[in-house]
Amino acid sequence: MPKGKVGDDGRNQGEVAVSFEDTVVDFSLHPTDYIIASASITGTVECARFSPNNSQGAIKSTFKTKLHKRACRSIAFGLGGSEILSGSKDKSLKLVDTSTGALISEALNAHEAALNFVLPLTNKLVASADEVGGVKIWDTSSWKEVMRYKENVDFISELSYVSHKKTLLAASGDGCLSIFDIRKQKPVKVSENQDEGLLSVAVVRNFKKAVVGTEEGVLEIFSWGDWGDCTDRFPGHPSSIDSICKIGEDTIATGAGDGVIRLIGLFPNRLIGVIGAHGDDDSYFPIERLQLCHDGRWLGSCSHGPVIRFWDTAGLTDPEGTSDPPVIENISVAVSESEHQVTNKSDSENSEQGKKKKRRKKAKAKLNPKQGNAFFSGID
Repeated sequence: MPKGKVGDDGRNQGEVAVSFEDTVVDFSLHPTDYIIASASITGTVECARFSPNNSQGAIKSTFKTKLHKRACRSIAFGLGGSEILSGSKDKSLKLVDTSTGALISEALNAHEAALNFVLPLTNKLVASADEVGGVKIWDTSSWKEVMRYKENVDFISELSYVSHKKTLLAASGDGCLSIFDIRKQKPVKVSENQDEGLLSVAVVRNFKKAVVGTEEGVLEIFSWGDWGDCTDRFPGHPSSIDSICKIGEDTIATGAGDGVIRLIGLFPNRLIGVIGAHGDDDSYFPIERLQLCHDGRWLGSCSHGPVIRFWDTAGLTDPEGTSDPPVIENISVAVSESEHQVTNKSDSENSEQGKKKKRRKKAKAKLNPKQGNAFFSGID
C-alpha cells in the first residue's frame, strides 16, 4: 500500500513523497488526473490515486498486481488514460485496465531481447524498444507487429513521439539517435555516432529542436530535419543525464546520475537552478525518470528505491516566455562523484538499476567519450 507525505528535509518545501513496498524502476502519470502507475523490480504494477495539494499527500491504492515474471522496466498510460501499457525484462508487453488492473491483452516474447522502453503512439498503436537496439510498432487490437526497426546495436534508452509529424525518435546507448517515420520501413535518418551513450531525449522549441542527454553529462541539441549530427552541445552536468522532462518550450528539467534534478534554460543555454535531489547527506542516487503531472503543477521523479517524489513547479515557467523562470529551491549540494558515494556498489550490481548501469558501461566501452566540464557540480 503506497504512503504519501510532504517532504520535511528542507530541500523543497513543496515536495511530496509517495512510498511503495517494492523498488520502483519506472512510473507514469495519468494524462488527465492525479493517478500514478508504478513499475517495480519484482514485476509488480501498482496504480494509486494521490493528492499532492493535500498537506499530507493522501494516497489511495486502486490496484496492485504481479503482472510480469521478471522486472517491469517501463510503464505508460494510454493516451486516454483508461489503459496502462507495460514492458518487462521477460520480453512481454501487457495492457491492463487502469481502474481494476485486469489484463486486457498481452504479447508474450514480443522482442528477441529484454524490453527497455514502451510508449503509446495512438489509441491503438504502441512502440516498444529493447536492450539490443530493436524497435517495434504494434497494433494492440490484435498485437500485430506493424513495423520493425533494427538500426542500433545497443540498448534503446528512450523513445519520443511527435504525433503530427508521425515521427519517432530513439536514443541509444550506442551513441546514435535514430529517427523513424512510423509509416515507413526504413529510417528517416540515423545520426552520426556522438562518441557517448545517449540516455534521454525530449522535443522542444515548438518541434524545432530535440535535446538529448548523454552518459558524459552533455546535452546535445539536434535541429529538426538535420539529424546527421548535433548542432549544439551544452556540457556541464557532472555525471550522466538519465532523464529529461520538458517544462516549457525553452525550459527542461534534467535528472542526473548524481541524484540532482536541475532546471535548464535553452537558447541561451544556461543552468537556472536546482529543483531537488534524491538521497541524503552521504549519498545520492541516480534519477531514473522525470515526468510532469497533467496540470503541469507537479514534477514526479524516481530513483533507486521504493519512493516517487513530487516537486512543486509553481513559478517554474513564464507563460509569456519573456523572462527566466525562478528557481524553486537553490539548495547547496555537493554532487561530484569524488565528494559523495553515488550508490552502494553491491546494492547497485544486484538491482535492476545496477544492471542498467552495466549496460550503459558496456555501450560506453565501445566509444571514445569526451570529458565535459563540471560547472554544474555544486550550487551555493
